[in-house]
Amino acid sequence: MPVYPGAKYDEATSKALKESMGFNGACYRHDRSIAKVAEFYRKQGLESMGEVTKEGALFTKGKINVTMQSPWMNMKTGAMMKDTLISIVQNGF
Repeated sequence: MPVYPGAKYDEATSKALKESMGFNGACYRHDRSIAKVAEFYRKQGLESMGEVTKEGALFTKGKINVTMQSPWMNMKTGAMMKDTLISIVQNGF
């Protein structure tokens, strides 16, 4: 699955996603809005699973889920982050 252009890998959040939640995936961050990121994944052929809002969106294709959140909570510090978190996860279904 392609990563949104210019998004930066977030090692700490990816680690928390894997260790705390048991997901096989990676997290990336960008300063673009949810709408811009969602449009990119729509153009990649992913299906939207519900409404795209300014706070979040969920897309899927095959066994891959892509979620976008803004704002989002840093799981390690509890701080609210104002950029967009993009999580690309392989589901087990």
